[in-house]
Amino acid sequence: MVIFVNGVVPSCDTAQQGYAVFKVLSNALSHSDKPIRVDFAHIPNVTSSFVNTAFIPLLDALPFDEIKRRVVVVGANRQIANMLRTRMSAHSQRKAVAA
Repeated sequence: MVIFVNGVVPSCDTAQQGYAVFKVLSNALSHSDKPIRVDFAHIPNVTSSFVNTAFIPLLDALPFDEIKRRVVVVGANRQIANMLRTRMSAHSQRKAVAA
């Protein structure tokens, strides 16, 4: 399955847009064990509020290693890839320390 981010939201600037992507991604993950491609083609940037709402809540349901295995980000520029990687990694480390 492929989730085209620009088919869900016009941009990745707000928490509301992040929540819309989260709902689609969460639903896809709950209905399939196969990898899901999240395509950021035509998306020039993301904000931390978008990432915090679209991706961070996934860590409440799945371990970080499983998310890395099942969510494949494609079409992302360096800014988007770095933002996703650093935010997800930092949050999963904080969760591990708190546990």
